[in-house]
Amino acid sequence: MVDTQELDALKRVNLADVVERFTTLRKASGREFCGPCPRAGCDADEDGFHVGRRDNGSWWWFCRRCHGKRGDIVEFARWLHGYDFSQAVAWAHGGIAVVEAKPRKPVHTVATARTWDVAEVERKIDAACRVLANGDGELGAAGRAYLVKRALTMPTAERFFLGTHMAWDRNLHQARPALTLPWARADVVTAIKYRFCEVPTGGMKMTSESGSRFDGMFGRNALGGAYDVLVVCEGEINGMSVHQAARAAGWPWVDAVSVGGEGAALSATTVAAVAELAGDFKRVLMWLDKPDYAAALRDAVPGAQAIRSHDDGVKYDANELLQRDMLQDFMGAVFGRLWPILV
Repeated sequence: MVDTQELDALKRVNLADVVERFTTLRKASGREFCGPCPRAGCDADEDGFHVGRRDNGSWWWFCRRCHGKRGDIVEFARWLHGYDFSQAVAWAHGGIAVVEAKPRKPVHTVATARTWDVAEVERKIDAACRVLANGDGELGAAGRAYLVKRALTMPTAERFFLGTHMAWDRNLHQARPALTLPWARADVVTAIKYRFCEVPTGGMKMTSESGSRFDGMFGRNALGGAYDVLVVCEGEINGMSVHQAARAAGWPWVDAVSVGGEGAALSATTVAAVAELAGDFKRVLMWLDKPDYAAALRDAVPGAQAIRSHDDGVKYDANELLQRDMLQDFMGAVFGRLWPILV
């Protein structure tokens, strides 16, 4: 049985030190800290989780999204791990190894969709673009180094509104430099994908802005206006690679967009978005890693063509060809075969 004195003592345990094992906190005021919510599935802001100490020495915490009421260390253990009261008390005493061996109650979380404020999102994109283009600190340098590694130029990055931002890696519980990749539909930004510049062991490769809806495509807001040839690629980096090689070859009539990873390539929303945009172009080319995916997307757009990646024993996607200085020749051969009048 747990008495009142024991609970009072637990409330005076430095909760900030405990929470730091699950997320990263920064000082918000003299006795208050904030950071990302440590609970999986919560879409609170990066400073939406708060921990603080009262005048009497007791500690409290709350999350703006998923736990608005202030709690103590015992409530923190119940909320984060799904423990019952006695397990939570043992955990707060440092008995985590003991209670972990007991069956846990399942924790069911439902992410609350955040209102998508287009003006706020566009301001975030603009700020990230400035950091990538002009930032003298580590954040801008990390983004530019990533572009060099992928053989992408700053003019290409500017065309596609790329920037750099400190995105939250839920696996490593820390913020890391990432490229900002804006998605749009009908010229309205609907999502921001974050591609981390480096991927350490156990770290995330990509994440996204809370509230993002990937019902559009990447590159929709970077079209050149010729509306002649549209190349639909699988990944954002591939789409930018096609655009860059086309401009280097003197083909301003080529535009490129990305439908993201193969898991979303044939979704109903993706097919609808591609068909909507493709209707504005004279010629449409589907270039996905899997030929059957490219063929399926081709069949959804009247008159479209599909190609497979360069393969000489090793399959190369668009960015790999760009890095090997082979992309322009490959595209020229494709266009010459399909539409000789263009080249």
